[in-house]
Amino acid sequence: MLIFSRVWRDPSQGILSLNRDLQNSKLPINLRKDIEVWKKSFTDWKREIAGKSEDLRSRQQKVTYAKKILAEMKSYRGPAGLEPFLVPLLRVSGVLYEDLAQAKTKMDQAETLYYLGKIERLLSQSSFLLLGDLYLKECIHKAPHSKWAPACLTEYKEYLKWRYPGGVALPASISKEIKGFEKEIASAKKPASK
Repeated sequence: MLIFSRVWRDPSQGILSLNRDLQNSKLPINLRKDIEVWKKSFTDWKREIAGKSEDLRSRQQKVTYAKKILAEMKSYRGPAGLEPFLVPLLRVSGVLYEDLAQAKTKMDQAETLYYLGKIERLLSQSSFLLLGDLYLKECIHKAPHSKWAPACLTEYKEYLKWRYPGGVALPASISKEIKGFEKEIASAKKPASK
Protein backbone atom coordinates (compact mmCIF):
# COMPACT_ATOMS: atom_id res chain seq x y z
CA MET A 1 0.00 0.00 0.00
CA LEU A 2 2.87 2.32 0.82
CA ILE A 3 4.39 1.86 -2.64
CA PHE A 4 1.10 2.38 -4.49
CA SER A 5 0.11 5.52 -2.58
CA ARG A 6 3.37 7.24 -1.64
CA VAL A 7 5.84 6.23 -4.33
CA TRP A 8 3.95 5.25 -7.50
CA ARG A 9 0.81 7.22 -6.60
CA ASP A 10 -1.24 4.71 -8.57
CA PRO A 11 -4.69 4.08 -7.08
CA SER A 12 -5.58 1.42 -9.68
CA GLN A 13 -2.65 -0.77 -8.62
CA GLY A 14 -3.54 -0.16 -4.97
CA ILE A 15 -7.07 -1.43 -5.59
CA LEU A 16 -5.78 -4.54 -7.41
CA SER A 17 -3.38 -5.33 -4.57
CA LEU A 18 -6.06 -4.92 -1.90
CA ASN A 19 -8.49 -7.07 -3.90
CA ARG A 20 -5.87 -9.84 -3.88
CA ASP A 21 -5.51 -9.42 -0.12
CA LEU A 22 -9.28 -9.69 0.35
CA GLN A 23 -9.26 -13.07 -1.41
CA ASN A 24 -7.35 -14.48 1.56
CA SER A 25 -10.10 -16.11 3.63
CA LYS A 26 -7.80 -16.40 6.65
CA LEU A 27 -7.56 -12.64 7.21
CA PRO A 28 -8.99 -11.49 10.55
CA ILE A 29 -12.30 -9.62 10.28
CA ASN A 30 -10.81 -6.35 11.64
CA LEU A 31 -8.07 -6.39 9.02
CA ARG A 32 -10.67 -7.09 6.32
CA LYS A 33 -12.60 -4.01 7.47
CA ASP A 34 -9.44 -1.89 7.33
CA ILE A 35 -8.64 -3.18 3.84
CA GLU A 36 -12.16 -2.27 2.68
CA VAL A 37 -11.67 1.28 4.03
CA TRP A 38 -8.28 1.57 2.28
CA LYS A 39 -9.81 0.23 -0.94
CA LYS A 40 -12.51 2.91 -0.73
CA SER A 41 -9.80 5.56 -0.32
CA PHE A 42 -8.02 4.30 -3.43
CA THR A 43 -11.35 4.21 -5.32
CA ASP A 44 -12.14 7.80 -4.28
CA TRP A 45 -8.66 8.86 -5.39
CA LYS A 46 -9.11 7.11 -8.76
CA ARG A 47 -12.41 8.95 -9.23
CA GLU A 48 -10.71 12.22 -8.26
CA ILE A 49 -8.04 11.72 -10.93
CA ALA A 50 -10.68 10.90 -13.56
CA GLY A 51 -12.51 14.12 -12.67
CA LYS A 52 -9.23 16.07 -12.53
CA SER A 53 -10.40 17.67 -9.27
CA GLU A 54 -6.91 17.65 -7.74
CA ASP A 55 -3.90 18.94 -9.63
CA LEU A 56 -0.81 18.51 -7.48
CA ARG A 57 1.86 19.84 -9.79
CA SER A 58 2.70 23.21 -8.25
CA ARG A 59 4.27 23.64 -4.84
CA GLN A 60 1.28 25.62 -3.57
CA GLN A 61 -1.17 22.94 -4.71
CA LYS A 62 0.81 20.30 -2.80
CA VAL A 63 0.86 22.37 0.40
CA THR A 64 -2.84 23.23 0.02
CA TYR A 65 -3.66 19.53 -0.38
CA ALA A 66 -1.67 18.70 2.77
CA LYS A 67 -3.58 21.38 4.71
CA LYS A 68 -6.89 20.03 3.36
CA ILE A 69 -6.17 16.45 4.46
CA LEU A 70 -5.01 17.58 7.92
CA ALA A 71 -8.12 19.77 8.33
CA GLU A 72 -10.39 16.89 7.29
CA MET A 73 -8.70 14.66 9.85
CA LYS A 74 -9.13 17.25 12.58
CA SER A 75 -12.86 17.53 11.92
CA TYR A 76 -13.41 13.78 11.41
CA ARG A 77 -16.01 12.32 13.76
CA GLY A 78 -16.20 8.77 12.46
CA PRO A 79 -14.81 5.56 13.97
CA ALA A 80 -11.51 5.90 15.81
CA GLY A 81 -8.30 5.28 13.93
CA LEU A 82 -6.47 6.60 10.91
CA GLU A 83 -7.76 4.03 8.43
CA PRO A 84 -9.95 6.46 6.41
CA PHE A 85 -6.96 8.82 6.14
CA LEU A 86 -4.11 6.37 5.69
CA VAL A 87 -4.11 6.39 1.87
CA PRO A 88 -4.57 10.19 1.60
CA LEU A 89 -1.79 10.74 4.17
CA LEU A 90 0.55 8.44 2.28
CA ARG A 91 -0.38 10.14 -0.98
CA VAL A 92 0.22 13.66 0.32
CA SER A 93 3.48 12.63 1.96
CA GLY A 94 4.65 11.35 -1.43
CA VAL A 95 3.95 14.67 -3.14
CA LEU A 96 5.54 16.54 -0.22
CA TYR A 97 8.71 14.44 -0.50
CA GLU A 98 8.81 15.40 -4.16
CA ASP A 99 8.26 19.04 -3.21
CA LEU A 100 11.05 18.90 -0.63
CA ALA A 101 13.48 17.73 -3.31
CA GLN A 102 12.40 20.56 -5.62
CA ALA A 103 11.99 23.38 -3.06
CA LYS A 104 14.11 26.33 -4.05
CA THR A 105 14.30 28.24 -0.76
CA LYS A 106 14.95 27.35 2.85
CA MET A 107 11.56 28.85 3.76
CA ASP A 108 9.83 26.49 1.32
CA GLN A 109 11.88 23.57 2.65
CA ALA A 110 10.99 24.48 6.24
CA GLU A 111 7.27 24.68 5.41
CA THR A 112 7.36 21.31 3.65
CA LEU A 113 9.30 19.74 6.53
CA TYR A 114 6.67 21.08 8.95
CA TYR A 115 3.83 19.36 7.07
CA LEU A 116 5.88 16.19 6.55
CA GLY A 117 6.59 16.14 10.29
CA LYS A 118 2.90 16.41 11.14
CA ILE A 119 1.93 13.76 8.61
CA GLU A 120 4.67 11.31 9.56
CA ARG A 121 3.76 11.67 13.24
CA LEU A 122 0.18 10.75 12.36
CA LEU A 123 1.36 7.83 10.25
CA SER A 124 3.56 6.62 13.11
CA GLN A 125 0.38 6.12 15.14
CA SER A 126 -0.59 3.59 12.51
CA SER A 127 2.59 1.51 12.79
CA PHE A 128 4.53 3.51 10.21
CA LEU A 129 8.08 4.71 10.75
CA LEU A 130 8.63 7.52 13.23
CA LEU A 131 10.08 10.03 10.77
CA GLY A 132 8.04 13.03 11.92
CA ASP A 133 10.47 14.03 14.65
CA LEU A 134 13.38 13.97 12.23
CA TYR A 135 11.54 16.30 9.86
CA LEU A 136 10.58 18.69 12.64
CA LYS A 137 14.18 18.89 13.88
CA GLU A 138 15.51 19.38 10.35
CA CYS A 139 12.90 22.13 9.82
CA ILE A 140 14.42 24.03 12.77
CA HIS A 141 18.00 23.57 11.53
CA LYS A 142 17.14 24.36 7.90
CA ALA A 143 15.52 27.75 8.54
CA PRO A 144 15.68 28.79 12.23
CA HIS A 145 14.75 32.35 11.21
CA SER A 146 11.52 31.29 9.50
CA LYS A 147 8.00 31.24 10.90
CA TRP A 148 8.17 27.46 10.47
CA ALA A 149 10.97 26.87 12.97
CA PRO A 150 8.86 27.84 16.04
CA ALA A 151 5.91 25.88 14.61
CA CYS A 152 8.13 22.82 14.16
CA LEU A 153 9.51 23.20 17.68
CA THR A 154 5.98 23.49 19.11
CA GLU A 155 4.89 20.38 17.20
CA TYR A 156 7.94 18.48 18.49
CA LYS A 157 7.25 19.59 22.07
CA GLU A 158 3.62 18.44 21.72
CA TYR A 159 4.84 15.00 20.76
CA LEU A 160 7.20 14.94 23.75
CA LYS A 161 4.32 15.87 26.09
CA TRP A 162 2.44 12.87 24.76
CA ARG A 163 5.45 10.56 24.94
CA TYR A 164 6.59 11.80 28.36
CA PRO A 165 3.39 12.92 30.13
CA GLY A 166 3.87 16.15 32.04
CA GLY A 167 7.52 16.35 31.03
CA VAL A 168 8.43 14.61 34.31
CA ALA A 169 10.27 11.72 32.71
CA LEU A 170 11.89 13.82 29.97
CA PRO A 171 15.49 12.62 29.62
CA ALA A 172 18.20 15.24 30.24
CA SER A 173 19.51 14.82 26.68
CA ILE A 174 16.10 15.75 25.23
CA SER A 175 15.74 18.74 27.57
CA LYS A 176 19.17 19.91 26.43
CA GLU A 177 18.17 19.39 22.80
CA ILE A 178 15.02 21.51 23.27
CA LYS A 179 17.04 24.32 24.87
CA GLY A 180 19.45 24.13 21.93
CA PHE A 181 16.57 24.47 19.45
CA GLU A 182 15.15 27.42 21.38
CA LYS A 183 18.57 29.10 21.38
CA GLU A 184 19.04 28.41 17.67
CA ILE A 185 15.69 30.02 16.85
CA ALA A 186 16.29 32.99 19.16
CA SER A 187 19.76 33.68 17.78
CA ALA A 188 18.69 33.58 14.13
CA LYS A 189 18.77 37.25 13.14
CA LYS A 190 17.28 37.52 9.66
CA PRO A 191 16.54 35.12 6.83
CA ALA A 192 19.31 34.03 4.51
CA SER A 193 16.67 33.55 1.79
CA LYS A 194 12.91 33.79 1.62
